[in-house]
Amino acid sequence: MPTCQDGKFLMNFDVRNFDPNSVQVKLDGNNLQVQAKQEKKGDGHYEYREFVRHVTVPQNIEAGQLKCKMDKDGILRFEAPLKQIEQQQSRERNIPIEMVNRNKPAVEQQQQQQKEAKK
Repeated sequence: MPTCQDGKFLMNFDVRNFDPNSVQVKLDGNNLQVQAKQEKKGDGHYEYREFVRHVTVPQNIEAGQLKCKMDKDGILRFEAPLKQIEQQQSRERNIPIEMVNRNKPAVEQQQQQQKEAKK
């Protein structure tokens, strides 16, 4: 199962029953596909195995940095860093108050501004 810990997306698949050269991994958008096929023929014996997994990777991972490694035990390990959540800048701001003609009533101030605008 995919997990997120320590700022990373992590996921493992057990493909130990498959030849490492037969394992294919594809990422299309946020759809990850892991596929492996193995065929064995012998004296009166035929064996066919197939492994297919489709996983939707979260949108909050850096898909371009997704890495895949296979260890000696046949465990396919995926790892990608999570996108850093940008701290939104506070939209709060102080608005200065301009003091104008404190001695005159507001109606007189408005009339004076209209006269000055006509000039």
